[in-house]
Amino acid sequence: MPYCRHCGVEHAGSDRYCPSCGRPIPHDSPSTPAAAGPTRAPGERLGVPDVLGHALTAIWRARLWRLFLTVVLATVVQVAAIAAGLAAVVYASFSTFDYHRILRTSCFHATTRSGATTGFTVTPNCDPLRARVDVPAMLAAGLAALVLATVVTTLAYLAIYRRCDREAGNGVPRRPLPGAGPIGRAAGRAFGWGTVISVGVLLVIVAAAVPLAVTASSTAGGSEVLLMLGEIAALAYLAIRWVVPFLIRLQFAYVRMLLDDRPLPACVEEMRRLSRGQAWAYLGLLLAVSIGASFATSIAAFALASMPGGTYATQFAFQVAATMVTTSFTIAMMRNIAGELATPGGAGTDAAQPGADASVGGTGQV
Repeated sequence: MPYCRHCGVEHAGSDRYCPSCGRPIPHDSPSTPAAAGPTRAPGERLGVPDVLGHALTAIWRARLWRLFLTVVLATVVQVAAIAAGLAAVVYASFSTFDYHRILRTSCFHATTRSGATTGFTVTPNCDPLRARVDVPAMLAAGLAALVLATVVTTLAYLAIYRRCDREAGNGVPRRPLPGAGPIGRAAGRAFGWGTVISVGVLLVIVAAAVPLAVTASSTAGGSEVLLMLGEIAALAYLAIRWVVPFLIRLQFAYVRMLLDDRPLPACVEEMRRLSRGQAWAYLGLLLAVSIGASFATSIAAFALASMPGGTYATQFAFQVAATMVTTSFTIAMMRNIAGELATPGGAGTDAAQPGADASVGGTGQV
């Protein structure tokens, strides 16, 4: 059987789209549809502000309700899976959901300020747990909940990424989710590499904090203060020149790994074209978008505060909109660095290819 030239996954010879990465499979048959709409010239890349404009234009030209609904459903499913996992851990640990049987409520006392409850304090020498904890069951349920959360979170990200990639990335039509094999590999990579990256970031933070803590604890005069200032300057230099650009590059590689079903080391290598200036420009614009979304959310929530549930509905809607923009921007940047960014309204979009999901082929620039 042949293999996809993009991701290397085996496919049937009659397939028109790769079952893994979703990209069109070229055939010699003249009946194979051609790509509709223009794409960028091979190797043409945009500046970072232009990529943000590209993402916003793509979102505006797309059918917004589809992208909005994808983000909403993925978020709801992810939250429901995490809540179900936590509930399973609680029940496995205590064999009940009745908090009166789990906690001694008499040990807790509410603290108030201006008539509003601000927190709770625990009475000294009072054991707040009434029920016995079943440790083996808790660990087993916790492991199952972790696996469930990893798989469902991966599915949620895949659904959002694939839709954003179609609208603002390479423009290739894809199913909402890939097959079971790519999903399993994506979940395994997300869990494995996510753990490695988290531990690595923690070690970097500890390695940076320890010298500062040692110097601060031994400060006795001007020389120690100068030493601390020198350490801070050195850490800032390393962060600006190396750490932050590498983390941005790693983020793009991680997104590419999930989208294209590729190993992370290969994706990191493919993102090496990202320059230091591009990394910081991307981070600055991403922060600007996030701050702007937060400011708009606060204004809208204040305006609708008198409506029942208006504040929460507004916050959720603006959070979904912010996710649409930031995710589309991230994917567009990743495709731009890889030289695979399609023009808005070109191949793969609904405007250019009605019904492309079902039967019409289209390609982004690869």
